[in-house]
This record gives sequence, structure tokens and C-alpha cells, in this order.
Amino acid sequence: MLAVMRLRNNLSTDVALRARDEDYAVARAQFHTQLSRQAGSPQAYDTHRVPPDGQALPYMVDGRRQVAMVDQPPTPITHKRPAVIFLHGGFAYGDEDWEMPQQFRDAGFMVAIPILRGENGQGGSFSLYYDEVNDVLAVADMLARQPYIDGDNLFVCGHSAGGSLAALAALAGSRFRAAASFGGAMDQRMMLPDRELMVFDPLDLEEIQMRSLVAFAHSFKCPTRLYYGHEETWLKPQCETTVARAAGHQVVTAKEVRGDHFTAVPGAINDCVSFFREHLTASGRAALNNRSSNAIAGMARTQPNTMPESFAGDSTLDEQMDQRHAESLARHRQRMDEMRKRHEELAAQLNGAGRPPLPTPNFPGPPGMPGGPGFPPTASSGGMVVRFQVLDYHGAEPAMTALKQACVGIAWVDRARIDYDESNRLIEVGVQGGFVNTSELSNRLRVAGFNLGTTQITR
Repeated sequence: MLAVMRLRNNLSTDVALRARDEDYAVARAQFHTQLSRQAGSPQAYDTHRVPPDGQALPYMVDGRRQVAMVDQPPTPITHKRPAVIFLHGGFAYGDEDWEMPQQFRDAGFMVAIPILRGENGQGGSFSLYYDEVNDVLAVADMLARQPYIDGDNLFVCGHSAGGSLAALAALAGSRFRAAASFGGAMDQRMMLPDRELMVFDPLDLEEIQMRSLVAFAHSFKCPTRLYYGHEETWLKPQCETTVARAAGHQVVTAKEVRGDHFTAVPGAINDCVSFFREHLTASGRAALNNRSSNAIAGMARTQPNTMPESFAGDSTLDEQMDQRHAESLARHRQRMDEMRKRHEELAAQLNGAGRPPLPTPNFPGPPGMPGGPGFPPTASSGGMVVRFQVLDYHGAEPAMTALKQACVGIAWVDRARIDYDESNRLIEVGVQGGFVNTSELSNRLRVAGFNLGTTQITR
């Protein structure tokens, strides 16, 4: 009976998780998670490749060598550049995750995406938001040692699972100028019914607290913004509680963005670019403001003839992304169904013991198309528009001619909706179907002579 009562108290999400008094970093130094099984991530994965414009940099953590996918350094190196550590959604890295933070690259930030312990066949044990925090801090240390990265201007953010982890890293380490979470849960009690993810004792409240940033909201070490979609009604109260508990300790804000767990991400990242810019040091601002056209060209995507053969064509890439999205969507739906079933079993157990009914957690529902766990900001047809901010144009052709030529052969581009507003310095490209991959078009536009700022996908 005592175990059943403890189980009910831990699962009940109708009240906020109890706050802890000590600093999160101090608590981590005194706590060691007890894993019920030593195994890699439960999420299936495809064999990943080093992106054509990226590099696989090793980082050491807890005596183990892991890798992070990092942008190629600009050529020539005129300034050390600010960098963003972007943590992917879900519990495995996929080639498609490389595209999600493209807006940060377009704004001039270097981007690093770590492959965490136990993911994609790497060593180490999956611990669900605990030991993985060490991985994030180790990546920050590794980046700070790179000759082309400004270690005083490091930022961290992530989507979904990556959002939770990014916020925990902002509690644990002092390396970051600012942090952001896109749809990351603040209270991990919602994960308890998922047997596949439960690698610790769900009856141990301390194990849950050490993975839930809402319990340590007073411990943020840098300004942090928590983004949630207006349809993520389950997440809004968690964000509000976190902000309230952080008051007087650090600047933590919550911001609602139109969309669901996936479709809200592009708008959130677009806002986050400005948020991170606000917290750059003088050297960081100078690095972004003084990007020369040569440096931008050095960041350009590797030309198609050097890409892996399976990614040689735009239509092939769209087909692969469509297939991967469908598979991810199916896995997500299966996972949510399993979590609901497990919750019903626990509720029946409690009711049979004569306890009050177990509140039903508002699990994130299976997302509709488009979007999916770990996918980049993508969109299907239906009024979607990609907007590129133009800082200046120095091409040989008239700007509109160069724009239309750059769009040739890109499957998702609606050629009837291509426009360059010279007065507002804005390129607008309509979406006609398939999934949007902005990176190739961004590369073509830069090669054509456009100096680009931010990229935004809107309806």
C-alpha cells in the first residue's frame, strides 16, 4: 500500500513538483543517479553521416570519446564566431536534425549538434536527462577551445527532449550567455508511464526532481527563454511555474508562439535568434556585424558533386525526408499509445487499492503532418512562405534574375510565388509541396551574391 501511495504521489501532475532549496550544480555534485539498466538510447536510428558542410568533432566526457556535428570553420577566419549548441529532439540524431537550426547559421552563429551518450551506437548509458547534461557541458568546453569560436559567446538551446536538456544545462553550467527551450518539458513526471524511458526507479522522487528543471528554477546561470506553442496547453503551466520560481534569481521568461509542438518551432527559433543577439558581448556583436562576403562564401554549402550519392538530388532528399517523417510519426503515435495504456494500467491498480482516481496526464498528442520528432522546421503546401532577410546584394545579375535562377530545380519552390522586395530587403519564396529544406536555397542565394540575415517560415 505504501508503494502504491508513493507511486500515485509521484505520478500526479495536478500540482507543481516540489521545489528544492539547494543550487542545481551543488545538488548534482552530491547526487548519483541509480540506473535500473545500463543500455543505449531506446530510440531507433539511421546510420548518420557527417554533413557536407559540417565536421565531426570529438569531445571527451566521463572518460569516453563522443562526437558532435559542428559547422565547418569559415574561410578565412577573420573573427572568432559566437556558437550555438543545438540539442535535437527525441533520443537519437538523424541527418535531418542538421537543418533545424539553420536560422542560427543564417544569422552568423556557428552551430554544434552533439550526439549524446548511448545515441546512435555511441558508448555510455542512456539516463533520460541526467548524465546527458555532462555531455552538453563537455561540448561547450570543446567548442571554447576551437580557434574560430568565441568561448565567451556560447549559447545553448534545443527542441522537445533537447529543450529540457538545454534548460538543465543552463542550471548546471556557467559557460552560456543565454539559453532557450523549444517545447521542452519542465516536469518529467509526465514521462513516468513510458516503461522504455524509465531507466531509474519511478518511486524515487529525487530521481524525478534531478531531471526536472521546475524543481531548481532558482538555479539558472544565464538568461533563459522557454518557448511553447499555443496548442501546447500541457506545457504552459509548467513554464509559468518555472518563471515564477526563477523570479529574483535570473531573467527567465516564457513566450507563447503560434503552433503545436512542432509547427511552433520555426517562429520560436526566429525569435530566439534576436534573443541570443541581445546577450552577445561586444566581441560577439562585432563578429556578426563584420562578416565579409568572403567569410559568408566560406560558410556556403559544399557543392552537390561532393555530397553523398544518395543525397545528390533535391527530389531524392525530399523523398527521404518524407519517408523518415512518416516513420518518426508512426513511432511517436505508438509511443503515446503505449504511455496512455500504461497510465490506464496504473490507474486501475490504484483504484483497485481503494485510492482516489489517478489524474490523467495530458500527454502530447501525436502531431499531424507536417513535423515530427527531431525534424527540421518543415512545411507542406498550403500558403507556406519562406522569407529570407537580405542584408545586401552584390551579384552581377539583376537581383530578381539571380533569385529566380537560384530557385531552379528545387522541388519545394512554387515558382509562381517568388518575389524580391528591394525596399524592405526581403525575399519571399512560396512552398508548393513536400518538405522545406532551406539550406540549399540559402547556399545558392549566397553564391549568387545575396548577403542573408535571418530565415523565417510562415503561413
